[in-house]
Amino acid sequence: MTNQAISLRTSCFGMNRTIFRQNLNDNTVSGFRRIFTAVLAGAILASVGACFSDSGTNEPADNQGAPPQPNPTQQQFTVDQTGGTVVYRSPIHDVTLTLVIPAGALDISTVITIDHAQSVPVAEGLVTGAVFDLGPDGLVFNIPADLSITYGISLIANLAEDDLRIHKASGSDWVALVGSADSVNNTVSAAIDSLSIFGLKTIPAGGGGASGNPNATLAWLQSNVFGGVCSQCHTGAGAPLGVDWSSDSVTCANVGRSSGEIPTLMVINSGNPAASYVIWKVEGAGPNGEAIVGSQMPLSNPSLTAETIQNMRDWIADDTPGCEPQGGGDTGGGDTGGGDTGGGDTGGGDTGGGGPDTWASIQADILQERCVICHNNSPSAPMGLSLETDQYDAIVTNGRMSGEVPTMKIIEQGDSTLSYMVWKINGQGPNGEDIVGSRMPASGPPFLIQAELDRITAWVDAGAPGAGGGGDTGGGNTGGGDTGGGDTGGGDTGGGDTGGGGTDPSQIVPTWYGVQANILAQFCTLCHSGANPPMALSWEVDQYNTIVTNRRLSSGIQSMAIVEPGDPGASYMFWKINGHGPNGETIEGIRMPATGIPLDQGLVDVIEQWILNGAPLGVPADADFGGSTGPTYPVGSWMYVWTESLQICTLCHSHTPSSARCGVDFECPPEDVVLTADNYFGVVDGDIVEPYDLDDSELWEMVTEDEADERMPFGLDPLTSRQLTIIRDWIMDGAPYCPANAVCP
Repeated sequence: MTNQAISLRTSCFGMNRTIFRQNLNDNTVSGFRRIFTAVLAGAILASVGACFSDSGTNEPADNQGAPPQPNPTQQQFTVDQTGGTVVYRSPIHDVTLTLVIPAGALDISTVITIDHAQSVPVAEGLVTGAVFDLGPDGLVFNIPADLSITYGISLIANLAEDDLRIHKASGSDWVALVGSADSVNNTVSAAIDSLSIFGLKTIPAGGGGASGNPNATLAWLQSNVFGGVCSQCHTGAGAPLGVDWSSDSVTCANVGRSSGEIPTLMVINSGNPAASYVIWKVEGAGPNGEAIVGSQMPLSNPSLTAETIQNMRDWIADDTPGCEPQGGGDTGGGDTGGGDTGGGDTGGGDTGGGGPDTWASIQADILQERCVICHNNSPSAPMGLSLETDQYDAIVTNGRMSGEVPTMKIIEQGDSTLSYMVWKINGQGPNGEDIVGSRMPASGPPFLIQAELDRITAWVDAGAPGAGGGGDTGGGNTGGGDTGGGDTGGGDTGGGDTGGGGTDPSQIVPTWYGVQANILAQFCTLCHSGANPPMALSWEVDQYNTIVTNRRLSSGIQSMAIVEPGDPGASYMFWKINGHGPNGETIEGIRMPATGIPLDQGLVDVIEQWILNGAPLGVPADADFGGSTGPTYPVGSWMYVWTESLQICTLCHSHTPSSARCGVDFECPPEDVVLTADNYFGVVDGDIVEPYDLDDSELWEMVTEDEADERMPFGLDPLTSRQLTIIRDWIMDGAPYCPANAVCP
């Protein structure tokens, strides 16, 4: 036979492929055997290739001499809107990929393709036989799908099974997905929201702590969040609020650091993401809806994804790996409040002149350079503590106590070992005692150099002389030091001047108006007022309904009301002004007021009596002293019911409503129902209240409605059980304007 070319074609499901071309040799029998063997092998290979390749003939172009390349590893699966499970068993490696697509994840019937990926980023710890290309590339699921990869033990060589995670290719890198590794069943799983290239790879060093999240690392967060997003604004000495995210070291300085917006919260509270203000800021609210100060972050970018925020949460919950505690202090708990001595980092050295230091030289050379950036004569100074030049008397002469350890003075003249400022700048006490919060300055490291520490210590031990310091401000210095209206620095705190503006506690009427004007306005509204008060808590006179009527919960101990009418021991406000609960329970953060000077006991007693009386509103005239010492209106009267339970309703149910929803979502007053204090007869003589009959009283029906979107007050928290009891008892007693034998104003 002469040499000739024989082409063999095979077909599978109607798809033709040219699979073999061979020159025959007619001179030897062995040639026929080789031909037969080659034809048989080629036919099998062609069948496999045809079954698993794209439909249609894949012939080379006429000008190409190379044979077509079969793709025996790609498989196709059709999944529709009802979902389904796709199982890909690799024909070349001991590995199986399973993709569970839930119902509703796809909008239309879709062909899913799976193949071993050919071109992927090179990385240490990558299992090359377990890298897959899932298509259509970029397909996004409506509902995340579950991806798992089961591998043969020989495939992973010497890699640690517990460190394996599913990763997603991203440019020239791999991004670990949150998931789990089951070394018993040799399976790694993760949820995916789109199709792309996925592979098995070990997690980066330091990742996958107690949370099991491989992206819960300082390296990942610095690259993708802190350095990649936040540092666009928060960088260098001019960073907003002094919070810098531009590098690992400055990010770690934010661990244990007081927030400048809500000083009772740390920027990062290691081990506690729910109490970390950075989480509040990127989510736009606290874990229970607490308001943040200012805008949600990042300010100039889209909100962070839920997955990114979870990475942040897990890193904090894992005790912020990569950020080691600085100094010997306790950086993981307590309220730092910026500390008693913090400030910006300017690295000042020993610039003092010859001779012993005085307040003037210590303040100018060290405190002014390192501390006053935060602790200045502004209302927002952390802990209400200013370290400016005019504060010597407020801090030293008057023996101001620390806001963090109230039993210690900031400066104990003649004894640095008992001076909390010295503890804070060293990060610990002289015998290794823990400090509260973080070491100061809050911008450290670097902290004060040893020469600066030695100068402050020697100055305190020498009696903390103030020659050349700030002028004599007496006890009435209000520049972030002693903020009382009168003499609180060791002066007369008896029945005369108590720091309450000359108010004798016995003259204060224990109503909201009396307490607010003579105590809260004097000692609390310096900070807790305006549009962005700390913890979004204002003690201004118009906040009665927000705090008392609606029983606002504390942000410190979230199971407690700020004011629990009738029960001071269950009122977190009362805990905070005493520094502890009635049985010595610990408060969150520091004792109030934040100036570090406790309220006079007489003022505390007035607040206690007000709460015991049911925390009544009273009348504006109570602010000017005089009046009764009990509830302003008799219990069971219309005005008592209106003051305690119904006043909130007049946001809408009034001829002069104040709700922003009026005229937008509905007309006010809704259904022409007016619940103002002067409309008693309109309420009782109509269908709103039927005396002695709850079932026929529309008011009772509306405030006890089970459906939240129909219950009054509409769009607000439901009335408390106490408020409902007041309304119920009043109706069942006949809904009187004034109960029998009572005197009503």
